Amino acid sequence: MGVVIPATDETWQRLQALSTLPRSASSAYWQDRRTEMAMQRTGDAITFDGLYSDVPEAPGWLSPGRLSWLRRLVGVGDARDWSEHPLTLAWRTRLHALPDPRLASVFSSYDLAKAEDTAADLPDGPILEIGGGACLVAAAMLRRDCQRYAVIDLPESMAAGFAVLRWLFPAINIALPGEPNTGARVTFHTPDSMPDETFAAAVNVTSFQELDPPIVAGYFVRLDDWLVPGGRFVCINRAVKTDPARNLHAVFEDYPWPEGWSVLRDDEPLISRWSGPMTTIRRRVIQKPTTACAAKS
Repeated sequence: MGVVIPATDETWQRLQALSTLPRSASSAYWQDRRTEMAMQRTGDAITFDGLYSDVPEAPGWLSPGRLSWLRRLVGVGDARDWSEHPLTLAWRTRLHALPDPRLASVFSSYDLAKAEDTAADLPDGPILEIGGGACLVAAAMLRRDCQRYAVIDLPESMAAGFAVLRWLFPAINIALPGEPNTGARVTFHTPDSMPDETFAAAVNVTSFQELDPPIVAGYFVRLDDWLVPGGRFVCINRAVKTDPARNLHAVFEDYPWPEGWSVLRDDEPLISRWSGPMTTIRRRVIQKPTTACAAKS
C-alpha cells in the first residue's frame, strides 16, 4: 500500500482532470518512473503509489528514517550508526515538534524532518518550488503564513501534493493547471505552463538530481526572471547521482550556477549520508544581487 491521504469527493474529481493534461517533457529517469505513479480512491481517502516507498519505519523515538531498520544491524561506532546521525539528533531535539501532527500518521519522520530543515532556509514572501512532490515543504511554509506558493511538477507527481494541501488547508484557495487561479494562494504548474511572476525564493529538493542536464540548465536560466532582487535559491541534491539503466548522471557542482550571485550557505543538509556514509547530499543557498550593477561587478 502506498501513501494514503484523506480526500473529499471534490478533491478526487479535480485530480481526475490531471490525466487530460499533456505529458510534459522530462528526463529518461522520470519517463520511466511514470509507470510507477498511480492513484486510486479508497473510501474517504486516496492511495498514491510510486511517490514514496513502503519500507516500514522504526519507532519515531529511535530514528527519523524508513531505512532505520537496516541501521539497527550495525554497532555503535560504525560509520552507518544512525543513533548519532545529525538528522536523528535534530529530530529528537527540535524538529519533531514542527510538522503538522496529522502528517506524522502518513509520512515518515525522515520526510518531515527534511521538509522542516529545508523550510528554515526560506524567507518570508512568495515561494516557488521546482518539483514539489507531496508538498511537505509547502505545508511547512503555509503554516508560517506564506501567502503565495507556486509548485512546478509533472501531472502525475503533483496529485499527491495537491491532495496533501487540500487535506491540511481546506479553506485555502488552491489551483491546479487549467483551473482559474486568480486570487489562489497556491498554484500548481506543469513544465509546459510555468509561472511568469516573481518570487522571494525558489527551492529544489532532490529532484534536479533526477533530471537531464539541459532541463536543469533551463531552470537556472529562468531563476533571474523568477527571483526579485535579493531573492534566494535553495538547492538540495545529491553530490553525484548515477543510474545507468535510466541514462542518468547528475553532478551537483556541474549545475550552471549563476555568476555574481552571493553564496549564503554551502554545506551538507541533515539528510546527507543517511542512506549510507558515501551518499553525500549538498545544500547551496545563493542570493541574486540586489542591483544589476552588483551582478556585473
